[in-house]
Amino acid sequence: MGVVACGHAHAGVWVILSLVMQVLIDSTRLSTPMMWLARISAPVAAVAVSGGFFGLAFFPAFQWLLYFGGLSLLVALVLTGVGLLRNLRTPEIDT
Repeated sequence: MGVVACGHAHAGVWVILSLVMQVLIDSTRLSTPMMWLARISAPVAAVAVSGGFFGLAFFPAFQWLLYFGGLSLLVALVLTGVGLLRNLRTPEIDT
């Protein structure tokens, strides 16, 4: 029972992080394909990491799913961070 409760709590945190990243991605300065990659990678990471944790509780072969989710989260976080940093640049104003 403890594994299931703990797994659902972690899944909720990943989904909330994914939703917050969707709002942040709206403020980024990324190309359309990179923006969509970040948008899709965030919820995929939430599903894959949660599925990996649940799978590992019963069958060790689900370890690849956990690594895939971690890589997907890394892609989403890096793209979102780079896009937000690119948005900080203010254009020079000629006077």
